[in-house]
Amino acid sequence: MASVARFDTWQAADGTNVARFSGGELQVWDGAAWVAPVSFANIDYLVVAGGGGSGGGQAGIVFPYGGGGGEVVEDSLEASGIFTVTVGAGGVGNNSQSSVPGTSGGYSEFHPLVSNFGQGGYFGRGGTSGSGFAGASRSGTTGGAGGGAGGNATSTNVGGIGVSSSITGSAVGYGGGGSGTSGSASDGGGVNAAAPSNRGGGGAGGQNGGSGIVYLSIPTANTVEVSAGLTFTYSAVSGKNLYSFTSGTGTVTVS
Repeated sequence: MASVARFDTWQAADGTNVARFSGGELQVWDGAAWVAPVSFANIDYLVVAGGGGSGGGQAGIVFPYGGGGGEVVEDSLEASGIFTVTVGAGGVGNNSQSSVPGTSGGYSEFHPLVSNFGQGGYFGRGGTSGSGFAGASRSGTTGGAGGGAGGNATSTNVGGIGVSSSITGSAVGYGGGGSGTSGSASDGGGVNAAAPSNRGGGGAGGQNGGSGIVYLSIPTANTVEVSAGLTFTYSAVSGKNLYSFTSGTGTVTVS
């Protein structure tokens, strides 16, 4: 490329002006006007889908099964523009002891990335996680635990592990499978109870799965606009602004 010291306008092969320096600032032609070039942002993201609800028990035969944890995806990209963000709800549990399974959680999205939901627990075994890890089969009257985002249920009573992330500044586990009738779970999975909100864990004890969450960590130099429909907070973490989307769906514009 020619040096900036000699040339202040650049042209395409057909002679159309495509870039220039004006007043010491670089501008590009967008087809209608000279504008500042798009500034790409280094975006770190964590997308957690909703966990499945607990259910599938049958009166006098077996207690409810654990729900599967939602998928957890973490990565980074260089990008700017308008992105769709959706936070998946937790699946609904069923404690009627009528073999009715819990429902699956909702998917979470940072477009074009979609994180898969955890399945509800059902009669026969605990729910499969959004990452594809299996729940456990029943043992006697104990319903099987749900699979987690990071692994299969390790026994009838122990939900599968989730995935740990430090995007908030501290290590937190997400997407754990719900426990069986009693027992244990980790990384947001429920233990004979509903899973906590915004961790994507599977429910237990016939209760609901945990809702998902979407985190976007964006440099402070970039401008961020959030549309209506999303519930969020933001704070400074590791020299960036961390946006925490806890419910809803809408758009996020990064420039």
